[in-house]
Amino acid sequence: MAHTAKHSATTAKKTAQRKKSNAQDRIDDFKKAMGGKVDISKLGPKQKVSFQKALDDRVTHANTVRTANIAISSATKAENIVDRHKDNPEEALRLLRVAREKEMDIRGGLLADPERKGKQFEQGGAFDYGLAAQAYGDAMRAITGRQMGEGTPYTGPGATISLDEQGRPKLTTEDIGGTPKGSVIYDVDPEAYIRRFRPKFQPTQEQIERRGGPGGWVGGLLQGADAGYLTPWQQTNFQWMLEDADRGILGDSGEFAKLPADWRSDWRTETWGDQFNEATGRWERAEDATLREAAVADQIRRYNEGLFNPYTGQPVGGTGTEPWTDQGVTFPWNQPDSSNLNNTLNGTPGSAFQHPYAADPYTVPHMQTGGLWEGLGAEYQPGTVEGLGLLAGDAYAPYSPLRQGLLSARPSFMGTPRGFTNINFKGGLGGKT
Repeated sequence: MAHTAKHSATTAKKTAQRKKSNAQDRIDDFKKAMGGKVDISKLGPKQKVSFQKALDDRVTHANTVRTANIAISSATKAENIVDRHKDNPEEALRLLRVAREKEMDIRGGLLADPERKGKQFEQGGAFDYGLAAQAYGDAMRAITGRQMGEGTPYTGPGATISLDEQGRPKLTTEDIGGTPKGSVIYDVDPEAYIRRFRPKFQPTQEQIERRGGPGGWVGGLLQGADAGYLTPWQQTNFQWMLEDADRGILGDSGEFAKLPADWRSDWRTETWGDQFNEATGRWERAEDATLREAAVADQIRRYNEGLFNPYTGQPVGGTGTEPWTDQGVTFPWNQPDSSNLNNTLNGTPGSAFQHPYAADPYTVPHMQTGGLWEGLGAEYQPGTVEGLGLLAGDAYAPYSPLRQGLLSARPSFMGTPRGFTNINFKGGLGGKT
């Protein structure tokens, strides 16, 4: 049985429950030692760090349990719809679209509400509705056989750009697979997928058999234990979007930068014709259908010609082929001392070191890459998020099995060129706890 987001969420929930309990035990030990209530002022420097870490861990893991419950519950609802209409996939798709659109409308409304600014990741915020919508999108893809990014401008969360000595996007010095010399070197932080409970992508047999083809198909796609998180459609979109990306300064010399929000929004608007509706907080498809048709046709051409890097998007310590061979780039999450990413990227407690692509101990609100927003839900994008529902859109669009009707499918995407305001969910050290 294929590994699903529901399975990932169930596993993550069990682990988080155990870690949350461990954090609570540590907090209780402090309380016991201080007679029932912790007086921060009486703790030594190391004790303060240890106590704060326990508080942070409790919040982090409690949040994982909460969001995992949303992913599991929504996936179960989607499964029930499919089961009730197993003999009528057309009706199942219609109902899944309706359910997904409902979640996306609420999400969009929350994002557009100025009073909700900075609250996207709180309980009942936009992120929660993005996770719910994601489950319905997954169920729709399972019926139609389409993959993330196929027929859409979706790339995905966690996108990171390597910078050269001038702080500009670092470019390849030679042709690498389907990426020509002079291509922007990018990769995606696997944590952005893990926090959304995304399973690793396993290619179809047809895709496996393309090994030996042109460009990115030459060495074949990663599979099995070596699999990464990105589909070749997402990788095709990344390469396409980055072709004409701005080459200006994005950060410090030799460091890394989140993919700029306007790169995504500009590409989506100029190439796909989509427009962002500030009032609804949602992306809307181009009124001129020929724009989408032309974009999809070009995407298919690029995909078939292997114009992508098939090795981006691997998990930490991935065993697949190195994505950027001989380019001298090791992204933060794969650096030698990254066994503890929170400490490595943020610096150990009390340390002055701060990596430019730091992941906060509670990272959900801080790792939206791209439109700082892309991050919201596994597939919705500028989530964050997509177009998460790669297939969502007109609830009454005709049923298109497998890859048929690709040009006529009407996906609807989420995201905005604006980005999110980071928020801090961690308990402070002031006063008593």
